[in-house]
Formats: sequence, structure tokens, C-alpha cells
Amino acid sequence: MSTAKRTKYFKKAESKETLTGIYKDNLPIEQRTFTYSTGAVYNGEWRGGMRHGRGTIVWEDGAKYEGEWAFNSAAGNGKFTHVEGDFY
Repeated sequence: MSTAKRTKYFKKAESKETLTGIYKDNLPIEQRTFTYSTGAVYNGEWRGGMRHGRGTIVWEDGAKYEGEWAFNSAAGNGKFTHVEGDFY
């Protein structure tokens, strides 16, 4: 039996939904909002179909991550706030 804990945040399926283009350094940074099939909403910077730059994702239960994104993943400095108010 696996002891791996399933998460309802930062799901791989969410990342796959937004891979609509090719990343290139010379592409402009765009500001967009995207609603995932899970109900999560990302508002922030994009480059070539990927979350890249600063942005915030809020899940349906109210938990959120605000911070840096690189190549469609949360990376760098950021703050995750759990629905009960705890933060990391």
C-alpha cells in the first residue's frame, strides 16, 4: 500500500491544461486569467502558454499560492495560504 499523500493543490492535470504553446525567451510576458476544470483560477503572467513570472492561483476551497512561476510550475519565492489560514 502506498503511503504517498494525494494533494488537491498543484495538480499535474492543471499544468497540462495550459500547455498551449511553446516557450521562447523572446516571447512577451502576458497578463491573463485562466480557470481550470478543477475550479482553480490562475491570474498572472504567462509566456508561450505557460505560467511564467508572478501570479496567483486560488483553489475552490479558498487556498491560494501567490508568487513566482517558472515553466508552468510554482518556483522561487511565494506564499501558500491554506484554507484554515496557515501559511508556508
